[in-house]
Amino acid sequence: MKKKMIVPAISILLALSAFVISFFGQATAMADENVIQELTLTGSASISIAPDCAKISAEIQTLDMDKVKSKDDNFEIFENVLQALEENGIERDEVTLDCFYSYASYDYGNGKSLLGHYTTTDFSFSVKTLDEIKKYVDILTESGTTSIKNITYSASNYDEKYTEALQMAINNAKEKAKAIGGESLTLKEIKEESVYSSSTLYRTYSENAPQMIGEITISAKVVAVFE
Repeated sequence: MKKKMIVPAISILLALSAFVISFFGQATAMADENVIQELTLTGSASISIAPDCAKISAEIQTLDMDKVKSKDDNFEIFENVLQALEENGIERDEVTLDCFYSYASYDYGNGKSLLGHYTTTDFSFSVKTLDEIKKYVDILTESGTTSIKNITYSASNYDEKYTEALQMAINNAKEKAKAIGGESLTLKEIKEESVYSSSTLYRTYSENAPQMIGEITISAKVVAVFE
């Protein structure tokens, strides 16, 4: 009697187990179908280009015991510089006055005795070709400029080359996705990431400048989502 009761019970348990396994198996399969699998990758690229234009930054400094004369002398030299540049193709509105300041200088080791009043004018202007640099440095020196502070080199086609680097970064992300998932992954979203990429090179002036400039490195980066 007990054996007859055990057999139906076992059959019921087996049938119930099969139903539970089947139900959860179907539910898991349905869940997998509804889950969107995403892969986020970064792409980056860099391009090096030679600069083809520059900005010259220079300084005029005067010293006199009389504060007013120090300023007047400085303004006079600056005017001479502007005239010389204008005669050689640089208009006045192309010259930028970067900084002007005047101060008294003292010798504190000798009872704070006045050394004189300094007046300084910093200015800059751009040249379209690197071949013009030496010419304008000579003009500045001959017209009374105290020093050439630095030369800032840049590239006229910077934006064009950045776009090229950006496309290379996108391709880099796609190549990574292909290496991971083959042809099964498709690009869903892409976003440009900010990355430090200076468009200029700062150099101290040298007569051998064209041989000592170096190159400008343009970098680009993207974040891409694949599915």
